[in-house]
Amino acid sequence: MNIVPKGSLSVSSSPSGAFYLDGKYQGATAKTLTGLYEGKYDVAVSRSSYENFRTTVKVLPGKTTTLTVTLKPASSPTPTPTPSPSPMYTNTNTSYYR
Repeated sequence: MNIVPKGSLSVSSSPSGAFYLDGKYQGATAKTLTGLYEGKYDVAVSRSSYENFRTTVKVLPGKTTTLTVTLKPASSPTPTPTPSPSPMYTNTNTSYYR
């Protein structure tokens, strides 16, 4: 019987956020997952009002892969001012704006 050694992945972030591994929610950071097979995994960390973070990590057998993320605040869009409508004047033949 072949025993395949497994690895671990430790993910932390500042501030703490939701942690996803290959698209599946794993909980809030900081979090360590053990028993992972060797290979590449997609990691995402997100938090409201912050930019989402995504990367690919490689897990090696018998090792712990560590990922530390600093989430960046999301930039808020600059509001575009809406001009107020001018009063509308109507004569008997034509409607027009002033």
